Amino acid sequence: MKKALSLLTALVLVIALGAFLPEGVLKAKALDEIKNLTVSYDGVLSFDRVEGAAYYRFILREENNMHDVYIEDIPDTGSSKQSFDLSDYATGGKEYTAKLTAYDNNRKALTGTQTKTFTLKRVTGVRILRSTTLHWNGYEGAKAYRINIDIGASAHTSFTVNDLIETDGAFSFYEELSDHMKGMRSGDYTISVTALGLSTGGTYTELASSRSVVLHYVNTTSSFPDRADITVTAPTVGAAPATAASIKLNCGGLASSSVRWCTYQDKGGSVTSFKGDKFLPGGKYAASIEMTLDENTFFDSTAEGKEGSATVNGVSATVTNSSGMQKLYVRFYFDQLPGRIPGDLNGDGNTDLKDGLLISQHLAGWKVAINESNADVNNDGKADLKDGLLLKQYLAGWKVTLR
Repeated sequence: MKKALSLLTALVLVIALGAFLPEGVLKAKALDEIKNLTVSYDGVLSFDRVEGAAYYRFILREENNMHDVYIEDIPDTGSSKQSFDLSDYATGGKEYTAKLTAYDNNRKALTGTQTKTFTLKRVTGVRILRSTTLHWNGYEGAKAYRINIDIGASAHTSFTVNDLIETDGAFSFYEELSDHMKGMRSGDYTISVTALGLSTGGTYTELASSRSVVLHYVNTTSSFPDRADITVTAPTVGAAPATAASIKLNCGGLASSSVRWCTYQDKGGSVTSFKGDKFLPGGKYAASIEMTLDENTFFDSTAEGKEGSATVNGVSATVTNSSGMQKLYVRFYFDQLPGRIPGDLNGDGNTDLKDGLLISQHLAGWKVAINESNADVNNDGKADLKDGLLLKQYLAGWKVTLR
């Protein structure tokens, strides 16, 4: 009985004494919370700094499979706002949970574990490896990927290379960019990747894109001319159209070239294909010159379409319609040919003894074909004996004028 009374008395004393002790002596202080934990749409984890923290234990869990895919101790940077890029460790389009706990230098937890569930709407893991190898992480549900190579980072016209890369659901992808950049000049290029899904109609639709990375590209194998100097035989009345031209690039090599002749109404306007075997009096002719460059020569995209990017017989011209910068076109409009050549009865562009014979035969009543306008050498509206006499005097060297 005395022993029971002593225990009861001791318990009462302990309770009474506890009323005067600090709260922390009887129970552990509650752990702090990590505040403002967020994950951006492209995979940057950020949160407020915890006072006294030396590092933060980060765990990334994939929700569909319910297993941890990545664990990392992130050092405290001392900044009021801490951040960590987790995009290299997560696949876009999948649901994840980020878990974070703060620890001090003694590996003592300063906070409870905070969680954040998220889904990245980005193609992640895009980076350049081994000079020109592009890497990226797969995107959930993607059926193909498009690589975008933008030359806009250099002082050139922007364009995009769209190469579809089929996928079997792999997590990581590697693509050699040099295979897609043949013919591009050295410079800085902006690279990105777009994930594509497949619509019910069988066409590709964009799911998400990556952030951009810069590729410092050096091309040591290609030449990039920016001017073509062309020499082609100019049209003359009665002459056969030239089928070839002499072409000199200011660098690089030419694989082949051809000349096609057209007629025009106005210089710089539309043309019609010319299929005759000789140029006619009064004709308006333009030469369309096509050039195919060799496999390592690419016309400079900054020069295409600019006046002076070519010359024809020493006259400034323009390279147009270049196809992939390896097939070039130059159109040059020659001046109109003389419409009438007095004394040129056979239309070959010359006044000579052949024409003298023809006018004699014509005046003698022979059935010969002549250009009657050119046979009227005194320009009185008819071809007669006076014209025959005048033409023979001209051919004999007399100082007479054909009109």
